[in-house]
Amino acid sequence: GDLVDVEFKDDAYKMEIIENSDQFMFLKRIDPTIEIEIEKKTSLIKINLKNHISNLTCSNYVFKM
Repeated sequence: GDLVDVEFKDDAYKMEIIENSDQFMFLKRIDPTIEIEIEKKTSLIKINLKNHISNLTCSNYVFKM
């Protein structure tokens, strides 16, 4: 899949888009292990960062091309 830049606090990572549909987008990176699932309809973001799981709600999306 395509690569995207994802920022967490002061760190930036290149991640691969594994799946992108009308309902959700799934991003993944191997080293360090990061998985992100974005539910587009509910704005819920599930993040698995080195086996630490967080659920966030987002009110704004920023996409840069």
